[in-house]
Amino acid sequence: MKSKRKLCNLLLKVLLAIPILLSILYWIAINLPREVPKDRIFNPTKIGDVFTFDVKVKKKSHYQHTLALDVYLNEYYATKRTGSTAKGDDEKLRSYFLEYGSYHRAPLDIKLDILIINKQTSKIIVNKVIKNPESNVAGFGRTVSLISEYFEPGEYTIKAQYLGGTPKLKELFMNFYFYIPYHGK
Repeated sequence: MKSKRKLCNLLLKVLLAIPILLSILYWIAINLPREVPKDRIFNPTKIGDVFTFDVKVKKKSHYQHTLALDVYLNEYYATKRTGSTAKGDDEKLRSYFLEYGSYHRAPLDIKLDILIINKQTSKIIVNKVIKNPESNVAGFGRTVSLISEYFEPGEYTIKAQYLGGTPKLKELFMNFYFYIPYHGK
């Protein structure tokens, strides 16, 4: 009789401990350090220059399965990622965008061919020419969003080909910084 009671008590303790253990494991999983966003620098010198890099989408949850491909307008904003109080190149950018009457959503005279391939299946996921994308030059950073789409977890190759832009734009955008969210690698 005593051994049955001891066994029942032990079983009850184990059953009560399981939710606590699962809660601890969940907390550890969501608080693990995540990867820092990585910038890929592309400095095209002529029309036709191609830039290729790989990215890994690790898991499928919430927004983390989307791959955002953004371009920072120049090195200053790619490294500092500061707001509208920035100096220096900010004035050049403002004068360029004010020609359109606003620097919040001015179209950029730039053309890029973007190709995204699933490395496992060799299937082309995205094949589009991005022409005159709208800028986002207010708030933090100065970015141009090229692609923000749903991707299954896996490895992808991204190819960007520079197809042109005005000389004035080329002077302003010394480098193209491709930004991949923290789940990318």
